[in-house]
Amino acid sequence: MPIPVGEQSVAIGAGVGGLTAAAAQSAFFANVIVLERGDLPAEAPPPDVDRSMTFQAALTRLAVHKVMVDVRHLIKPRSVFREPAFAQRVPAEMDAA
Repeated sequence: MPIPVGEQSVAIGAGVGGLTAAAAQSAFFANVIVLERGDLPAEAPPPDVDRSMTFQAALTRLAVHKVMVDVRHLIKPRSVFREPAFAQRVPAEMDAA
């Protein structure tokens, strides 16, 4: 279960992107406000809009998770900087540049 971040959040736009962002934010905020500059459509939404929004929200969460995993692999623990082999490579890289 996600940890709540705050009380209120704002999503800009009532299109697919804005509503997907609002759906993703709803897991972390008690209230999510969607701001739209245009008028709301007069016609009813498509019948599969809930399924589409659920899919887009899940896709967004998976993409964010993948980015976080990739960043963790890029960031080295501080202990790496204390290794003698690393300390010898830094001056060599500086000289090569």
